[in-house]
Amino acid sequence: MKSINIPAGVAIINDDTFYKCENLTTISISHGVTAIGRDAFSYCSKLAFIGLPSSITSIANYAFQNCTGLTSIKSYITDVFRTGKNPFSNCPYATLYVPEGLVDEYESTPDWNKVNFIEEMPIIHDVNGDGATNITDVIRLIEKLLGSSSDESYSYDINNDEKISISDVITLINIILSM
Repeated sequence: MKSINIPAGVAIINDDTFYKCENLTTISISHGVTAIGRDAFSYCSKLAFIGLPSSITSIANYAFQNCTGLTSIKSYITDVFRTGKNPFSNCPYATLYVPEGLVDEYESTPDWNKVNFIEEMPIIHDVNGDGATNITDVIRLIEKLLGSSSDESYSYDINNDEKISISDVITLINIILSM
C-alpha cells in the first residue's frame, strides 16, 4: 500500500491503524476526521507527505513517530491545540506548513513546536509542477475535477479551502489573467 485516502465519513483514525506500513508514501485525510490515534502512522518510514484538515481536534501520542522520510506536513488546523506526546518524534526532515499568520502560535504550542521547521503554507499555483503558472495548470485542474487524474495531491487546492472545486479553477484563471 503506497497511498491512503481516508474518506469523508471516517471520524477517527484508531490507534496503530497503519503502524509500520513501510511502503506508505502519502496520506490524504478528508475533512471530517477529528482524531488521529496513538501510533496510528508510526514507523511508516517512506511516508513523505501528510495533509491535516482543519476538522482535526486531537492527535494522540507518537501518531507519526519514526516517519523518517516525512518531508511535508500541511496543517489546515486554525484552532491550534496541544497534541499528545511527541506526535512527530524522529521525523528529522519534516517541515510543518501552517495557515497564514499562525507560525508563532504553532511554534509556541507544546509538541507542535518539536517539528524542526514551521513555515507559512506556500500559495501554490503551479499545479503540474513545470515551474510556471499557465493554461496547462488549468487543464490539469479540470482533469482532476472530472476524475481523469487520480493524483491526491493538495497542490490542486488553489484557494486553500481543503477541497478541490470549480472555485479553484476560477481562482487560477483569475491569477493567470492578472499576470
